[in-house]
Amino acid sequence: MQLLIIRLWVVGFSLMAIVSTPRVMADVVKVEAFKPQKVERTHRIALSGTVAPVHSAELASQQVGVVSHIFVEAGDEVDTGQALLQLDDTLAKLQLAQAKAEQHIADVALQEAKRLLKELEKLSQSQLAAQTQLAQRQAEVLTAQARVQNANAKVALQEELLARHKLSAPFAGLIHARSVDVGEWLSTSTQAFQLVSHANKRLELAVPQQYAQYMAQTSEITATIVSDATQGDPFTSKVDRVVRSIDFGNRTFQLFVSIPFDAPFVVGSSAQAFIDLPTANKEIIWVPKSALKRHPDGGHSLFAVENGKAKRVFVKIVDQQPEQVAVSGASSEYTYVKAGIELLKDGQALLLSATSEPEQ
Repeated sequence: MQLLIIRLWVVGFSLMAIVSTPRVMADVVKVEAFKPQKVERTHRIALSGTVAPVHSAELASQQVGVVSHIFVEAGDEVDTGQALLQLDDTLAKLQLAQAKAEQHIADVALQEAKRLLKELEKLSQSQLAAQTQLAQRQAEVLTAQARVQNANAKVALQEELLARHKLSAPFAGLIHARSVDVGEWLSTSTQAFQLVSHANKRLELAVPQQYAQYMAQTSEITATIVSDATQGDPFTSKVDRVVRSIDFGNRTFQLFVSIPFDAPFVVGSSAQAFIDLPTANKEIIWVPKSALKRHPDGGHSLFAVENGKAKRVFVKIVDQQPEQVAVSGASSEYTYVKAGIELLKDGQALLLSATSEPEQ
């Protein structure tokens, strides 16, 4: 009898323990968590380009004619406005002289017309001249003035045509090539010289189209340039211009990197540029692969720990390593579940067993 009472007491105590245990404890999941570290993630791309002048022109004459003098040779440095070649201007000078003679005749005719008008105005005051004659003299003065203006325009035209028989440098630079010689007939479509600006140079790069989004995010992009001209010593320069237009043929866009005046680069030489591009979201965290939940649609998410519960955070993978992945869209301020995330749900109660930091 005593043994039966003891057994009943044990069974009753066990039932009381089961009833007294909160049911919510059965829903709590014990997990290991980690605290991520934020890193400033950048893309580094290596591009090969060509050193080109900022200004480069194929010079042609604005007037046709025979080349009479050449003042420069390939390799010469020239200043702005310096004469490069001279065309035979004999006919142009004669035409200018003729225009000036016509200008002088028009001036004399105007002075005579004004004299006659003045005389008739005196007679008109004494009522010795008809008003029709006075109006005629006034019209003659106006006609003479118009002829003077026409003569002046002809002189200006001939002076301009004469000046165009001389080809001058539009900017300071280096004569890269000479294509004509003395005695040749030069037309307005014939290239006479190729002039390049040796003082202002830039590195022209063709950038693949997938990097266009990064170029649009910042105006302060720098490039590290390496070439034979610098004997392997890199230097940093600023990206001067981004041409945000994709070439249909090779799917690239142009990027220009300015080159300092004293840099020992030769126009036409090649150079390599390394450019660090910021990501769209600068806050990138590294997480263990075990913490990443894969979705059927191809997306990914993490489970953050917030107030003792699991909170789903959707992320995007930006880089991978054998044991870790770098993701964007997650804040480094949270603690995240490290493993066992397959059966976790948003709002699941959690019990943290340990918190660690992933190795970088």
